[in-house]
Amino acid sequence: MNWTEIADGWNRAHIVTSTAPSFAPEYVFSVIRDACVPFARGMRHFALPALTFEADGHPMTAPGGLLPSNDDGSMSEYRTRMSGHARTWRLCLTEPLFTDYRLWSQVRDLLMPLWRTEVGLPVLAVASELIAAQGPVRVCDAETTHIGLIVTLSGSMTLHNGDTTRRVEAGDVVHLADSGPATLHTDDSCLVLRLRVPTGRRLPATEALKVLTDVIAADAMEAAEPVPQPLFPPPVRGRELLLETSEAKERPPHRDDFVARARQLAHLWWAGRASAAGLDPAPEPGEPHPLASEDLVRLDAPILVASGLEPDTDLWSVNGMVFTVRGPTPDRILQLLRTNEIVSVDWLCRDEDGHDNGAEPLVNRLHALRAVKLVEEARA
Repeated sequence: MNWTEIADGWNRAHIVTSTAPSFAPEYVFSVIRDACVPFARGMRHFALPALTFEADGHPMTAPGGLLPSNDDGSMSEYRTRMSGHARTWRLCLTEPLFTDYRLWSQVRDLLMPLWRTEVGLPVLAVASELIAAQGPVRVCDAETTHIGLIVTLSGSMTLHNGDTTRRVEAGDVVHLADSGPATLHTDDSCLVLRLRVPTGRRLPATEALKVLTDVIAADAMEAAEPVPQPLFPPPVRGRELLLETSEAKERPPHRDDFVARARQLAHLWWAGRASAAGLDPAPEPGEPHPLASEDLVRLDAPILVASGLEPDTDLWSVNGMVFTVRGPTPDRILQLLRTNEIVSVDWLCRDEDGHDNGAEPLVNRLHALRAVKLVEEARA
């Protein structure tokens, strides 16, 4: 995808560009359908993915059977079924990408060129939404705290920008700056991927507060504070209720390195997001069978290297996950994998002299993180 037009007007104007990203709408619908299954039994609060659903202009707290189900073989079948229940509707899933690695990695690969060569990697997490709608209905608006990147997967929309309008078709990408009002509206139907890039001035402070909270909470767990213990059984009537205090270990001196530890944690978060094109959360690692020495593998996802938190260590970031490596063996494995050639696990786990280098756990970790892929056809 060519991001040049959007990069030239980055956060200065609302832009529509025809780039035809390679997403399969029916596969995206299957991701939406699977994510909606838990909501069919009732709304899930404080959980991801989150869901909102509107029918005929009214938000529904428990849409239940109106959501896509396994009985809907395609988006068209779902729209046909919904035509008997509501004239217009809008379904929005927040943070659905981490539930499906295939779709998540496609979006990551779509964004990487924009960040690397055009505008730079966002410091804060990029939020994602999948929106399906049957119009006439509002799809989404420009925000004052985020840049919007809306990929039109199917259907059509109209961009309302002040007194002007512009048609948006399948394959178009819309850039909504945070500097002026604009609305995307569909009179027919549409399926879109919406990416929200943070720009609000207060958002970094919120992120910093979250980091410090995590650091302080971890520090507090290192020392047990005295906790009042109510008497049991309770005192009889007429007796004073006296709360005994449990014994606690002597609290260590107050630690003054919160800022340093917060910087370390922020460094880990940034390293993880760097390999995820800013998408957070990332998919959980897989649970494949351990690789055999005769298995053949090749690199399937970029491995980013950053400075470690301790001397003589590096951080490896793969698909949003971060871990520490040390010594010369990881460097040799990385060089072999970055040739993009098919290599055997046995070859990766031996040094230049042919001796076992102890890299088997590292290679299996890369496999679980989907950095390397088992090449079945080559082995056959």
